[in-house]
Amino acid sequence: MKALSTQHSALSTQLNSIQLLRAIAALGVVYTHCVSEGGLNIKNTGGWGVDIFFIISGFIMAYIVLGNTDHFFVKRLFRIVPLYFIATFLVIFVAIIFPQLVHSTVLTFSKAIKSLFFIPYEDKLKLNYPILGQGWTLRFEMVFYIAMALSIVIMKNKKYISIVCSSILVLFIVILNIFNPNIFILSYYHTQGVFLEFIYGLALYYIYYYLDAKINKIIKYKIVFSIFFAIISIMSIMYLILSDVIWIRFFDNRSIYYGIPAFILVLSFLLLEKQINKKNTIIKFGLLLGEASYAMYLFHYHIIAFISRIIFPRIGNNNSFIIELLKLTFTIIIIIIISIYLYKFIDKPIQKKLRNILKK
Repeated sequence: MKALSTQHSALSTQLNSIQLLRAIAALGVVYTHCVSEGGLNIKNTGGWGVDIFFIISGFIMAYIVLGNTDHFFVKRLFRIVPLYFIATFLVIFVAIIFPQLVHSTVLTFSKAIKSLFFIPYEDKLKLNYPILGQGWTLRFEMVFYIAMALSIVIMKNKKYISIVCSSILVLFIVILNIFNPNIFILSYYHTQGVFLEFIYGLALYYIYYYLDAKINKIIKYKIVFSIFFAIISIMSIMYLILSDVIWIRFFDNRSIYYGIPAFILVLSFLLLEKQINKKNTIIKFGLLLGEASYAMYLFHYHIIAFISRIIFPRIGNNNSFIIELLKLTFTIIIIIIISIYLYKFIDKPIQKKLRNILKK
């Protein structure tokens, strides 16, 4: 455990591999929504980006609780809520002022309140999404954060907090399977079945540092290991893409069919951390996208809706593959530009002010 503490201190700086994975995950989600919601006649993939995010979340939380656990839940709220509220209120504003632009959003006061507070509700259309559709993942994140906050209260020894949290999540999964048919909220969380992915992430923290320490001792084989993990990373991404494009999109058992390949991908990327050249232009851009990934995740749907419902209809109905590809490329570029702007000028300043509040 002493070695783990030393490595934990070394993680006080940003892990570039995690930032690059966030960029990949966000772009995957952006791609799938560009195709499905933008009405493009192109093969769809990318939903697995959510699973990568969940595993990364588990990994980061395992790191955090080994350090400073003061104000844990407040810090998580500060990170998640401000931008989420802005994105949600933007949808509410559009639904009130320009209702013709929102297709499946039926706005009520009850739905607005429940959406803002991450509370699942049963929709008449059986969509069961919050007003900000992609906010469904944050409902699961909040349950995870609550489980972790309880674990911090229960277990004073920081070494075992992740184990306690995993136990709480496993207990919750058991409860979901027992009482699923009778209670809507439990049924909702049971249907998505992603809590195992947070446990994957918690376990990943310890697995990564164990393997990293072992590999570092075998210096002469490090290049061989680097090539091996690079191949594993490529194979994992290809599997996730092909599972959508060629085979089937797994939603019922995603913690297995998406979660396990995503776990292998994140582990492989982490073990390539020391090979990442931050001076490389492409890597630098990828790291910036990773930093802007939360803004990209929350706001990309707004941009897709505006472009596909306002701009593209004025161009015409030419659905040739080249035109569809150009539409896709244009949409993704606009999303990236706006997301970076939102991160630099809205998200980042807000986070800085909130951190200063906690320091007082």
